[in-house]
Amino acid sequence: MKFILITNGYPKASRLLPTEDFFRYPCEIAKELGLKPEIWALNINNAAKEEILDGIKVRRFSNHWSLFFNLFQKDIGFIHAFLRPNTSSLLAGLINKPKVFTTVSYELGSTKLIKKISLFL
Repeated sequence: MKFILITNGYPKASRLLPTEDFFRYPCEIAKELGLKPEIWALNINNAAKEEILDGIKVRRFSNHWSLFFNLFQKDIGFIHAFLRPNTSSLLAGLINKPKVFTTVSYELGSTKLIKKISLFL
């Protein structure tokens, strides 16, 4: 089964140790649990659509909807998404699969409406 980590872009600018990279670290834990980790992100800066970085498959999508519709694949066992809020992460809340959401700041949204939508999803 696949472990899908959703973020808005990967890799980030700096090179971090595996335990410091809060995108890669959950993937390493997933490997230890017998899952096949993949990082799914939007294709920013015309990067390769698929590549292996530090032993983890990274898939990049052209838009939020193409990422969302790929989440219906049957071999996905667990979803881990980072909220900022990030549209792809929020849409993952509509998928009927086990998932966890991690905020990377203390704010769930820039406005009360966005915060309520984030909490609902």
